[in-house]
Amino acid sequence: MKELKKWLEKTYGEAEATTIMYEGKAYTGYMYGNDECFSGNDFYQYFLTDDTLYKAFYSIPDGETDLGNLDYDNPVALQDADAQYFIDYVI
Repeated sequence: MKELKKWLEKTYGEAEATTIMYEGKAYTGYMYGNDECFSGNDFYQYFLTDDTLYKAFYSIPDGETDLGNLDYDNPVALQDADAQYFIDYVI
């Protein structure tokens, strides 16, 4: 996971540890991404914990143009982003 963290920092910049809440459970890790992180119409950020890489998806309210205004502590969906794929094929 260390080399994945280095790649994410190189790609998106350094991140401080943060905690997010999803379905009543707290996850602690590092959030990476930018305003180009879309899967179709769904906006996400990468969230790296000690042992898992997630895509944390966020709802963009109608008319919102500043993605900095989103509630990044509470994603609307959290999906495994397959850290091993990134390690084997992307980095």
